Amino acid sequence: MEQKPKIDPGWNDPPMLNYTAMNPPPKTRITNKRVAFPISDGNSTIKSNLLSSSSPPSMPPLATLPTSILHSETTKENICKFLKNEEAKQNFSEIWETGKFSEECKCDIESLARAMIEQDLVTVRNIKDKLILQSNDLCGQWLNDINL
Repeated sequence: MEQKPKIDPGWNDPPMLNYTAMNPPPKTRITNKRVAFPISDGNSTIKSNLLSSSSPPSMPPLATLPTSILHSETTKENICKFLKNEEAKQNFSEIWETGKFSEECKCDIESLARAMIEQDLVTVRNIKDKLILQSNDLCGQWLNDINL
């Protein structure tokens, strides 16, 4: 019989196992070891009760105030500080208090107030343009009277 030339196995080649009755596999290579499932006894119910009682209690739902209530007065005051004349202040206050602004518009107005306080003129210009484009009917009357 001709013997095949010995080739180095690659990293993913299966092992060459030539076991016979005279040459059994070594005990360290047996990988099909079965492990017995733990037998349940009365202690498992005690353990489950301990686990459930040791977990922290669930929190009640948090009562959150809408952000518009928290920031509405300060935003209104901050915008009114930068309005030139009294008519623009009254116009803005009336629209703000009646709730005619959309939520997105309110967020933009809060950002505008923050940018004016920080004197970030680029952001003020961008937000003013956005507000005029989105809701000119509500914002156009008082936005032109902002004084920085």
